[in-house]
Amino acid sequence: MVILMYFGQFMFFEKSFNLIYTPARDIATGEATDRLRLNTILFHTFILMNLFNQINCRVVDQNEINVFKTLFNNKIFWFVAAFEFGVQYGMMFLTKFTIGSGLLGAAELTTVQHIICVLLGMTSLMVNPLVKKIKLDHFQNVYESIDLEKDNKNEFINKLWVSLSVFKEAAVSKLHQGSDGEALEDLAEDQE
Repeated sequence: MVILMYFGQFMFFEKSFNLIYTPARDIATGEATDRLRLNTILFHTFILMNLFNQINCRVVDQNEINVFKTLFNNKIFWFVAAFEFGVQYGMMFLTKFTIGSGLLGAAELTTVQHIICVLLGMTSLMVNPLVKKIKLDHFQNVYESIDLEKDNKNEFINKLWVSLSVFKEAAVSKLHQGSDGEALEDLAEDQE
């Protein structure tokens, strides 16, 4: 996605543009600019990656690499997936109309751009087998040191949470004592 965001303008469009300063719509005509088209490609690709990743998420067994093995066992999954794909492509269809494009903040894509978005979205299906090839033994120290089931007061995140809570309570009590400016100055002095 990062490559698509920064280099997509060179892949899809003839003229390059500034990702930040180029307006999404032409000021004179109100037509979508290449920046808005690139943003639409990014959005469409990201959603399709998530939708295709649903297929990966159905198989959680570490040893099972074939995510298509039991693909047709659950009719509810297919109903939900078809509905989500329908909503996504319904939004893409609405971008053909001025009102739909304006409401969704998206631009109409060409057929080639749609196909590229689908192919990029399908790459999430290739990630799952690669991730399952990584042995969990390499991460044994990490998952043994972090126990989400028990409240360990010595873990970094818990220490940070406690210190932030103390800082918040001190700030609230200082604000109630005096004017805002004095309370914030006192708080800053207390923390030093």
